Amino acid sequence: MDVIKKRTKKIAISVSGVLILIIGLVMLITPGPGWLLIIMGLGILATEYAWAHNLLDKAKKYYESIKKKALSSTKAKK
Repeated sequence: MDVIKKRTKKIAISVSGVLILIIGLVMLITPGPGWLLIIMGLGILATEYAWAHNLLDKAKKYYESIKKKALSSTKAKK
């Protein structure tokens, strides 16, 4: 019974993480908080998968670099 619970949990995490990740990717093209959902989806997947944890770290670094560029360009305009 314990094995069934573990597999069910892993499947639920996988499905929800991938679904949120896909919605985030779609929102990169359409209006919406695409990067936020991508990071959320990777965060969910990172609880079970090491590859998702690595991608989450890369996505966070990329997001931070974009944020710094946006802030520096805003300060330069003032």
